[in-house]
Amino acid sequence: AELIVPLALILIVFGFMIGPGTSQLFDGVLLILVRQPYDIGDKVAISDVYDSPNQDGSTHWMITSIDLVKTTARLMGTAEVASFSNGSLAHSRIINMNRSNGAIVHVHVRFTIDVPYSTIMVFKGAVEKHIEDLPKEWANMMGFRTNRVEVDSNFVEYSLALKHQCAWQDLVAIRESKTRLESFCVEAQKQLGCAYEGPPAAVELTLVDFHPRTETGVTGGPDPVESIEKLMSIAET
Repeated sequence: AELIVPLALILIVFGFMIGPGTSQLFDGVLLILVRQPYDIGDKVAISDVYDSPNQDGSTHWMITSIDLVKTTARLMGTAEVASFSNGSLAHSRIINMNRSNGAIVHVHVRFTIDVPYSTIMVFKGAVEKHIEDLPKEWANMMGFRTNRVEVDSNFVEYSLALKHQCAWQDLVAIRESKTRLESFCVEAQKQLGCAYEGPPAAVELTLVDFHPRTETGVTGGPDPVESIEKLMSIAET
């Protein structure tokens, strides 16, 4: 710390001496000494300030080293290492996962339009009871509201917002909790007889009269039309 402050003052004076050429360097120094958006070991998500955040948790990096010029980080999931100039980070949005306590998790559930509202409220109560039984994972349910109504596809989608006990730094634990909750929601819908099944998708089979040729110009290989007809006959039996 005794060396960083004098060095920072030298860089600031130097920046004023040579003009805008070191403005990015100056911004980077301010980022590290004044804003201090992260510490070593923190997981951060770096993006443009105008990008929309990801509700499922942003792609993040773990900070491995910091100095006045650059920051080195490791991409979680692939272990790739990259270095960023602090000046470039100064104008980015930096989400610090370690400081983002009480992660809000969103789960989407679909019901057929003709499912009674009373049944949906029973489902909601079952989910609330489920998270109450897991106090080490979930804090509480913060919201249960209609998210989409699709008449053509015959469903109503509800969005559940739940507060997790962990910060986004523990992304693996949060995603595991979310997966278990989604599985519970599927099972609860089955038990209540309100599981949504989408309309059958149309399948179109097109038979093309195509005969591949060998290098000698002689037609070779099985006839695709005949092969498809055999497959269809096997499927019928």
